[in-house]
Formats: sequence, C-alpha cells, structure tokens
Amino acid sequence: MMGVYVLPSTQYNWGASNVNESWSVYGNSLDNYIIGGNLGDYIDGGAGNDTLDGNPGNDTLNGGAGNDTLYGWTGDDNLIGGSGEDWLEGEAGNDTLNGGASGFRDVLLGGDGSDTYIHYYNDTGLSWIADGSGTSDKLIINDVSSIYDLRFALDSSNANNLVIYTDADAANGISDGVVIQDYFSGAGHGAGEVEYIQVGSYTTSLWGFLGLS
Repeated sequence: MMGVYVLPSTQYNWGASNVNESWSVYGNSLDNYIIGGNLGDYIDGGAGNDTLDGNPGNDTLNGGAGNDTLYGWTGDDNLIGGSGEDWLEGEAGNDTLNGGASGFRDVLLGGDGSDTYIHYYNDTGLSWIADGSGTSDKLIINDVSSIYDLRFALDSSNANNLVIYTDADAANGISDGVVIQDYFSGAGHGAGEVEYIQVGSYTTSLWGFLGLS
C-alpha cells in the first residue's frame, strides 16, 4: 500500500504519518523539509531550496528546481538533484547520485555500498565527489563523446584530489569539471573509492586508465 500526499501551496514541512507505509510525496515552490517513512518512498521537492530525507528503504528523491539537500540513508536509493547547486548524500546501500543536467555545481557523497555517480559536462563549476567508504563505485560522465576527450590533473589546492575536465574547461582555467576528493590518498585508488569510469557504453577501471595499475 502506498500513501500519496501533495503539499498545499502554503505548507513547508511534512513527515510520514505512518512510517511503515510507502509514500509518494510532492512538494511545492516553498523551501520544503520532507521526511519519508521506513519503506521505499518517492519524494519530489518541486521548486524551492528543499531538504528531502528518505529514511530507511529504497527511496527515489528528486530535488527539482532550487538548491536542494537529499539524504538517502539506508537502502539502495536514487537521488536526483535537479537544477540548482545540490547536496546529495546516499549513506549506506548501493545508491545512484545524479546531480542533474542543471548547469550548476553539485556535491555527491555516496557512503557505504557500490555507488554510481552521474555527472553532466554542461554543469558550471567544479562538482565534488566524496566517498571514503564505498566499494566498486562508478562515475558516469555525460555530454562528452569519448573518454579520450577527458583530461585528468591533480587539484592545485590539494594534490590528493583528482580533477577530471575537458579542453573547453581548461580554457576556463579548469573552473568546470568534477573533483574526486582524496583519490590519491592511501593505497590503490585511495580513499576516494571511485573504481570505474563510464563514458557512453565504454566502462573501464579509472585507476588503470590513468596508467596507475
């Protein structure tokens, strides 16, 4: 059984009245704070700078327009930032974190589990991936035709970070692209814990592609 709730135009906050039920919840144009139940929920924040909390369960959270904060917690969650500068935190489980083709900077934190990060190269600014405890994580990069169109460099402010960008980004002083935090910290692929990279249908070991295996 699934409950459905649509926030009226003047309501800011909502929490599941029955946490042992799945919910479909739809926010409004305000800055909503929405908390799901303990099962698999679908929460759409709509417009506004929203905070969406899935609680346990395999949740789908969509921030929509605005600068949103999404928490998946336990479960295999699908987090979609939408437009705006978003903060996505998967926590435990095999999560998918998609900042959205928004043209803005996003922060993606997968947590435990085998997580998938999705980045779009029409984003403006450096998006960040931080994952110190995941396993077999993958970064999918859209809006480039080939993995060979990508460039890789150390972060000038922290040599443990890996910066992935394109030649067009380099023309802007590498102000656009994606940063994997602490990729070169520790052994192997480091504390950054992103093992694979995918462009189009091509997937390979990121560590190996960099010639570091």
